[in-house]
Amino acid sequence: MQTEAPRFLFVPVSGPGGAGEYYRSLAIARGFEQRWPACRIRFVLNRSAPYAAAAPYPGLRIDDSPTRSTAAVVEYIASERPDVVIFDNAGRQAQFRAARAAGAAVVYVSSRPSTRRKGFGLRRMRALDQHWIVHPAFLSRVPNWYERCKLSVAGGPDLVFLEVMHEQIDGPGTQAMQQQLGIEPRRYVVFCPGGGGTFDPSVDPARVYLSGAQQVAAAKGVTVVAVLGPRLVGSLTDADQRPGLRILSSLPQGVLLGLIRDATVAAVNGGSLLLQSMAQRVPLLAAPIASDQLERIRQCARHGYVRPVRLGAAELAAGVNALLDDEVARATLSAQLERLGLRNGVDTATEAVERLVRRAAEQKEVRA
Repeated sequence: MQTEAPRFLFVPVSGPGGAGEYYRSLAIARGFEQRWPACRIRFVLNRSAPYAAAAPYPGLRIDDSPTRSTAAVVEYIASERPDVVIFDNAGRQAQFRAARAAGAAVVYVSSRPSTRRKGFGLRRMRALDQHWIVHPAFLSRVPNWYERCKLSVAGGPDLVFLEVMHEQIDGPGTQAMQQQLGIEPRRYVVFCPGGGGTFDPSVDPARVYLSGAQQVAAAKGVTVVAVLGPRLVGSLTDADQRPGLRILSSLPQGVLLGLIRDATVAAVNGGSLLLQSMAQRVPLLAAPIASDQLERIRQCARHGYVRPVRLGAAELAAGVNALLDDEVARATLSAQLERLGLRNGVDTATEAVERLVRRAAEQKEVRA
């Protein structure tokens, strides 16, 4: 392995709905590029994912989730021969074995209780070099007794704890976008459902957030920035516009989080975007767009880090309006998040992979 030009392959779970794993992988990839400017980065993505066509890195595009496309993923790993493969909430045992057979180190990323449990399956543990657990401390970051026993039996992998993952804030890009939209810091609201797709066919979260944003713009006279994704924005008409409402399709993550950081209030989902927004210390309202987000929102609300609401336009609008009218509540939320002090885990992930790269180079020298 060339320590200055390692080859990385990212295999995030991907499909028509959900985007947190992809954007987390993208943030890590950007961090790798800063550390190893000559590195080669490839992604395996479901081509039906809304972000796949605009993905900045080449790689394999498949017709299903990578986890259900083992033959294609195994073949691609064998042809690319990466030095490190990062499976984010994805991967099968055969894929891990293929990575090992190609000489790659294997990293598994979990961000939910269900995927964390999968990462502690004995067969999977023995196929991994590192298990990255994306959880703040208050969401049970420390290994429990059962996990410690499994680690002892399996002899690994190394555990790496990451609080929250996102691209670095793009200050100049954020300022340019604020000027383009005609908004000033602390004088606008952000609505962003994230996700990039629908989870319940009977409810369109992006449409719900749009309706909530329209109600706030009409009721409060405040500028509302709604970042709703290309799927919905491409179908909007003039009737969807409102005075004071700025509708955007998508933004680079560093700009989106910069806008959220500078907002008076932000309404987001309960997935990765919630934790990323919490790291910006902004008063937050959160509504779940998928069932696995309910418990995360409840725990964050229990600690006073976020205001929870049901997924409904009226509920979102009422929650945002209440925060806009209550300066003390906003200050309390921001102070709680300041004390929490979530930090971006991209640097931690880069340091963890650097250990793998260095270890592989040393083993190669010994064999030579």
